[in-house]
Amino acid sequence: MLENVINKKIDKFIFASSSSVYGEQKKYPVKENYKLNPENIYAQTKVLNENISYDLSHTNSTKFVGLRLFTIYGETGRPDIFINKYLNSAYLENKIDMIDKDNYYSDYVYIDDVTEIIKKLILRRDKKNTKYLIFLRISRPLLWI
Repeated sequence: MLENVINKKIDKFIFASSSSVYGEQKKYPVKENYKLNPENIYAQTKVLNENISYDLSHTNSTKFVGLRLFTIYGETGRPDIFINKYLNSAYLENKIDMIDKDNYYSDYVYIDDVTEIIKKLILRRDKKNTKYLIFLRISRPLLWI
């Protein structure tokens, strides 16, 4: 895919990375500049994609924008993720059991917010000559992009 981006001289390439590139953290909320600590093959491939994109951003005219997304949820999302189980149980007024409930930290992002951010990034005219950007916190406050 990246070869096509370069060969076709695409102006901007927006790609999905993952917050899993950070691994387990002791301090929350996680920030973009935290040390990467990929703990599984999925996270390692995301770091590899980011590194390749970063290197390519220095050798051609394409601008690369990476989105380190947290768990995305929405109406047609995976039913097995916690936020969907929680919201469904709340709607049905059912109880849910949480293991280790005092030590559970996670961020979730609503699918409509992700699509709005991507749309704004596509339409955005960069004022600076920035060739590579990584965004972590994708939420309503970031809709200024």
